[in-house]
Amino acid sequence: MSVSIATAIASHRTGEVERAEQLYRQVLAETPQEAAALHGLGMIAYQQQQYDRAIEQVQQAITLDNSNAAYYNTLGLAYRGQGNLDQSLGHYRQGLLLDPDSNALQENFTRAWLDCIDRDRPVALNHLIQLGRAYHRLGKISQAQQLYERALEYDANQADACQGLGTLAYQQQNYDQAVTLLERAIALDPNVASYHHNLGAVYQSQGRVGDAAAAYRRAVEINPNLEAPRKQLNLLLEDLRRKDLETWTQEMLKLAQCFREQENYRQAVFLYKKLLEIDPNSAVAHYHLGQIAYHHHQSYQAMVDLEKAVKLAPQNAEYYNSFGLACIQHSVPQMAVEKFKKALELDPDNSEYQDNLNEVITYFLRYYEECAQWHYHLEEYQEVAALDFQAGNFIKEHTGRLQTAQRYYEQALALYPEFPEVHLTLAEMYLEEKNFAKAIDSARKAVQGKPDYAEAYKALGNGLLGQKNGAAAMNAYQRAIAIKPDFAEVYSNVASIYFFQNQNQQALELYQKALSYNQELPGIHWNLGKVYERMGKVDETIQCWQRALELDPKFGGGISYQHLGGKYYAKGKKEEAVKLFHKAVELQPDLTESYWALCEIYNTKNQAAARAVSLKFCENVSGKDYIMALLAAMKSHLNSGVSDVAIAKFNEVEPLIYDAIQQYPLTYNEVVRLYLNLAFDMPHVRDDVAKNAKLSKTLAHLYLKYLEAKANSEKHAEIPIRPRPNPGHPLRIGFLSKHFRRHSVGWLSVDIIEALSKITPHIFLYVTGDMGRDGLTERFEKAAEKFSRPQGAQAKLILQEIAQDNLDVLVDMDSVTVMPNTEVFYSSPAHVCLTWLGFDAPYITSKNYYLGDWQTHPAGVEEHYIEQVVRLPDSFAATAGLPIKAVNREVLRRSMRVAPNQVAFLCVATGNKFCPELVEAQIKILAQVPDSLLFYKGRVGDLLAIEEIYKTECRRQGVRTNRIRVLPRTQTEEEHRLIYQFADVLIDSYPYSGATHVVEALWFNMPVVALVSQQSFGRQAYSLMKAAGTDLGVAWTWDEYIDWGVRMGRDEAVRQQMRSQLEQGKQPHSLAPLWNPQKFAADMYGIFKELVAQRAAG
Repeated sequence: MSVSIATAIASHRTGEVERAEQLYRQVLAETPQEAAALHGLGMIAYQQQQYDRAIEQVQQAITLDNSNAAYYNTLGLAYRGQGNLDQSLGHYRQGLLLDPDSNALQENFTRAWLDCIDRDRPVALNHLIQLGRAYHRLGKISQAQQLYERALEYDANQADACQGLGTLAYQQQNYDQAVTLLERAIALDPNVASYHHNLGAVYQSQGRVGDAAAAYRRAVEINPNLEAPRKQLNLLLEDLRRKDLETWTQEMLKLAQCFREQENYRQAVFLYKKLLEIDPNSAVAHYHLGQIAYHHHQSYQAMVDLEKAVKLAPQNAEYYNSFGLACIQHSVPQMAVEKFKKALELDPDNSEYQDNLNEVITYFLRYYEECAQWHYHLEEYQEVAALDFQAGNFIKEHTGRLQTAQRYYEQALALYPEFPEVHLTLAEMYLEEKNFAKAIDSARKAVQGKPDYAEAYKALGNGLLGQKNGAAAMNAYQRAIAIKPDFAEVYSNVASIYFFQNQNQQALELYQKALSYNQELPGIHWNLGKVYERMGKVDETIQCWQRALELDPKFGGGISYQHLGGKYYAKGKKEEAVKLFHKAVELQPDLTESYWALCEIYNTKNQAAARAVSLKFCENVSGKDYIMALLAAMKSHLNSGVSDVAIAKFNEVEPLIYDAIQQYPLTYNEVVRLYLNLAFDMPHVRDDVAKNAKLSKTLAHLYLKYLEAKANSEKHAEIPIRPRPNPGHPLRIGFLSKHFRRHSVGWLSVDIIEALSKITPHIFLYVTGDMGRDGLTERFEKAAEKFSRPQGAQAKLILQEIAQDNLDVLVDMDSVTVMPNTEVFYSSPAHVCLTWLGFDAPYITSKNYYLGDWQTHPAGVEEHYIEQVVRLPDSFAATAGLPIKAVNREVLRRSMRVAPNQVAFLCVATGNKFCPELVEAQIKILAQVPDSLLFYKGRVGDLLAIEEIYKTECRRQGVRTNRIRVLPRTQTEEEHRLIYQFADVLIDSYPYSGATHVVEALWFNMPVVALVSQQSFGRQAYSLMKAAGTDLGVAWTWDEYIDWGVRMGRDEAVRQQMRSQLEQGKQPHSLAPLWNPQKFAADMYGIFKELVAQRAAG
């Protein structure tokens, strides 16, 4: 810098503005290229508020020297003075690029930005983000972050700011945060290639190769000219091919599609062929190669590629449609018809496929008409008739438009009245329409035109059979056989006559004879199977039906697969049945019985699949079938533990049931399903005694109609109940159950029945279902005078045995959970019939009783029952104790990763006892008991779904998800009961509380927290706790439930108080009723005696 410019600047700084201006001009006179002098003049112009001149002179200075940050600062000031904040901010930013730490530039930028944010927010935010990027590039991380965050404070939807913060997080190796921010940026603006590129880099750093490849691919799709993501993508795809072939395939397909859309066909073809090198059976690669060939009018190559595609993916309608188009392009329209028809078969509602088919059909019809006209002019009328016949057949075969086809046939007959083949074709059409009179007339005309026409005699026989003229039909069939002795279909038709006359052996022989002539007719195999079915030969039935479906996989539609699946299901071959039921609904999506069977099978082995099938069921049916679908969906979700969906389905189905009862005649199966399933499931989804009782009574009323009809047909009503010969003799007491074994009912009744057998030796136990035998069964057998397993557990046989045993009292321990029990109790086959223990009353008859206690069935509930409610004085159950496996508690806790000072809560509940309110309350308890854990164990339910429900609620409430522990299922009760030896507090289920699980906890002196609900099912824990001798842990509201849980978790003294109460209840001198089965048996016997006496007295 010359001395004179320094002097000018010094004068300027001391405020000698006029002198400084003179000096600047002198410098410029001597050195016109002196940028500092131009800047000085511009500065003076700014100070004099001559902003245009200031801008002009400073811009000249910058033209000469664009590396001086101060020049940009002055230019920014001038533009701000002019009111142009956009330009002002832009020049401040340029200055800060040169001198990022300049306080003057930073302050001026801030002032201008604050002015701008009020006037033009988008412009202001853009400058803030641009400056953030500039700092970012310069490595000024802290400043960049502050600017991005400030932009988001003013506008949370600033995608660029999210992207900037995400990139900063990536550079700081905070990958999870980077992913969150970049995904948010993409959600806000999905079409910015750099966002996807940066996200790909983060995924790559996390080792998420597939996700990284997808992100890079998307960047290339958005901007094909970006080299960096393309290069990274190529490298990653090579890596993916080695590590994850499936993901590599998906990404290659998507990238190839991207190139197709960009019309870069060469690159797309290269990628598809690369795919086929690795997987020659990639249908989608062959399809797209065919599409590209078709696009370039390479029709032969298109057909080659598309033929491979449809062979590899025979269920893809679009592949067949494209194949048809290629056939037209290659001038093979007959083949095109077949392909379009197949496409429509797979996707019947697709108008494009229909239009393509119509176009080809129109082409063929024009061809027939042109040929017919030519022959007509030559007066070759039989040739014209033959062409009309061919055209009619073409229409019938390829379009199904029968009226149009019939017009062609009538045209043919107008020219050639004796045309036998046309008459036969019309006869067959009339048979399809069940217009038997016209079918017979046409068949006879066919025979007149061609006396040795066996097929016409067959059609004649079919028409006569349709008119129920079996003798005439048989005569026609015999004429057909005389002409054509190996006519398999006619032998089959004759066999069908014998079948409908219940002459099974003759039908069997004729079907077999038909097959000796032609093994390839699926209908004959199927009908032979029906004969075997009637004869009770299940294996032979399956063999015949399988052969029919092998010959024609679409024979009979989905219903055929449903029938065959039912046979496998009945044999216990569930895997084979599942495949067949799936095939049934694939062919016929509204088959209720197939969906129902699938849900039943999956509910015991794959509950996620059961839920999926049940929802598909709901989508594909209507009317009363939709009610069955909702019932299946409710049950599948309830069993899984996904109760929010189950509750929604129940709320939807309940009003539909009331409507359906008025609108539809319900079948026996439908009524049984509604009654048994809803009676069992409803208490799990709703705690409302009045509403639940109303629906139960409504369904039971329908069920009773069928029980009445069955009882009348089996003469149940005639089974006598004889008077007691000697009222002083011990009562003869029977128990119905399929659970005289290791089961909740078995554990809670065995000690009572043993004690009861000491009061009366006449104990009769009837097994009412398929039941194995174990150690507990042996105890029941020893306690009983008679332990009976009636064959097939049929109600009729059970009733006959009960009549022979002359019972005074019959106790049902299963209620609606076992169907034969309800049939038996409908007949009230003893003086006193009671339902007890396993479930609530079945709502069948007021002659019977329900045995509960004052806690489960408080005063006033009688109005909701049909059965008469009687009550035990203490609780509904008792036991002398439960088998345990002795373990070291501390060792067990360490093995379960429970620290000495941690409180372990326990929830033992099957999936159907799991509900959203319960989860919310339990996590609230967990949140308020520091460092506590919650162990969940369920014998039934989708453990993965239940764990995710718990964890979702944890995240909602801000509780660490690792505090939830889902325990695996165990083989034996003894193994299961180990959980009570390491956990501290059982928090019970709702709205259906625990019974056996609560007894187990109480037996191990474990504190229990239980919420008392309205219905009996939700009052069981309360009854058991009271009978065990404790008044702690009982809640009447959710707030109390949470409060008890928190108190039990945080206060060892409260836990010890409850443990002491429970321990005291086991002492001989203060034995609680729950542990005293002898007292329970005596109380029960007393109730029985009183009821029998009342009944005897009339």
